[in-house]
Amino acid sequence: MQGMNRRQGILVAVLLALAGALAAVVSSVSDDEQPTPAPLVQTGRPSGGGSSLLAAPAAEELRGAARGGDVAVDPGATTVAFPLEVELELVRAAGLLDAENAPGLGSGASARLRGRINDAAGRGAPCRVTFVAGPNAGRVLESAADGLLGASDLYPGLSIVEVTGATIPGAMRELRLRNGKQALLNIGFGRPAAVYGQVIDRGGEPVGDAEVTMDGRRAQSDERGFFHFPQMASGQVLVFVRKPGYAAYRETYNVTAGQTIPRGRLRYTLERGVNLKVTIPERIGATQSAQLYLMPQFGGQSARQRQRSFPWYTVSPVSIFPGSTVTIDDLPPDRFQALLFHAGARAVPVKTEVNLSSGKALHLVLHIEPAPSVRGVVQRSGRPVGGALVTLELPDRAKGTQWLLKMPPGVHETHVFGNLGVQSALTGSDGRFEFSANEALSGVRYLTASAPRGQGWAGRVLRPGDTEVVLELEDPTVELASLEIETQERHQALPVEVWVNGEPRDLPLLPPGVPLRIEDLQPGVWKISSRWHREVLWDERELEIDDETEWELVLPAGAIEG
Repeated sequence: MQGMNRRQGILVAVLLALAGALAAVVSSVSDDEQPTPAPLVQTGRPSGGGSSLLAAPAAEELRGAARGGDVAVDPGATTVAFPLEVELELVRAAGLLDAENAPGLGSGASARLRGRINDAAGRGAPCRVTFVAGPNAGRVLESAADGLLGASDLYPGLSIVEVTGATIPGAMRELRLRNGKQALLNIGFGRPAAVYGQVIDRGGEPVGDAEVTMDGRRAQSDERGFFHFPQMASGQVLVFVRKPGYAAYRETYNVTAGQTIPRGRLRYTLERGVNLKVTIPERIGATQSAQLYLMPQFGGQSARQRQRSFPWYTVSPVSIFPGSTVTIDDLPPDRFQALLFHAGARAVPVKTEVNLSSGKALHLVLHIEPAPSVRGVVQRSGRPVGGALVTLELPDRAKGTQWLLKMPPGVHETHVFGNLGVQSALTGSDGRFEFSANEALSGVRYLTASAPRGQGWAGRVLRPGDTEVVLELEDPTVELASLEIETQERHQALPVEVWVNGEPRDLPLLPPGVPLRIEDLQPGVWKISSRWHREVLWDERELEIDDETEWELVLPAGAIEG
């Protein structure tokens, strides 16, 4: 398979030594050589969505030599107050597309997130964090059982996330993600606030039957425009106000725990919406629809603040088949810009400024002309495959989006945009696809295809001049690796915390004589860091999980003696 090597599972053993025995050996072997792990023993915090395992020894193996001689050791007993922290971050995955003198596939995703979700009693709540809009749309993070969550491979930009869980009411928040920086998402559902508010129009008249969404909770305004949320979580909550015939309103609002926001303090003003009719007269490539993005003007501070109040990402993109017309309802009476993208074509001009006035509908005619494209077919054993998902993307999605939108630095942190440096399409029954070449953005581009139901994968690096491509699907035989950390002799259990690519793994206490085993790691080059209390043990060391590797580590006495 071109662009993807067959992955082999790996077992890496690391020996943690005291000052008298400082050497640590990390060895990697194939899955066929791995010993069969003993049954799982849960001795610490309950297991949640993580996939890590601890091999549990037989009862007699838990009897170790303590200072007083051979005594029975409780595998769950410990006086060690602080956990051994291990962080693993994938630097370069084996077998992924990686072109010389260009960033690898997915390399632009280096924004970080960490946080914790607590229920009404202050206990950690297992939950799911779904990115519903922005550059990470569709990404889902599962928290650990104690509510800890995180990721270290997110694309930068303003994102909207929805937090759901069986023991919490739920939440919807904005996240401002920056490359190489860590954002925080901490939400507690204890000490809820009471929120009263009102929806009015430009003339100050109440607007009834408007839908108000605050932090993912919904309420309807009454005939006097009033709405009420009796229990609202604290923090910067996201607010939407909608009603047909009006332009939607959006803002973030700071809610203080345990406080009441009385009537008269919180008012939302809706403006009458304006309709925009858009026509593409040319019938170029009519088998695919064009994608129209409506974007705010990137003007001064007042313009940015005013135009942030409309959720542009909820109306973009608009699909328009060449040679047809669509109508977009309830847009704000304001100035904005329209950008049109179509496979194998370019808009003329690339960007069109739109000025909508109150009460006046507008008809916008956008023109396209042929442009360089990349065409191809997805097949298996020489036969076309329909319904395959094909993606063409730039090495750095975020930079591609900035270039296409001609936006100044930092704008993607104040407005919600998708990644325009990515084109995706499903193949037809003939297995064929077509994309805009976008060679002006980057000579190197990455082309991948996934068969329906995950029954095959193909990938290729595109270079200037590549216009016709055949992607031959092969079986996705992915054998994941394991990391096993063995400690020197211990006479009590050791608490551990493991984070893999920023996501926490649920782990019980580590009984004496039991190695720490971390499953489901992708083969490649990993960066490993380890701490105990305030002492750094490993500081971002790189390990290629492929060959035998030797490591040295000192486990502090406190992690043994407690």
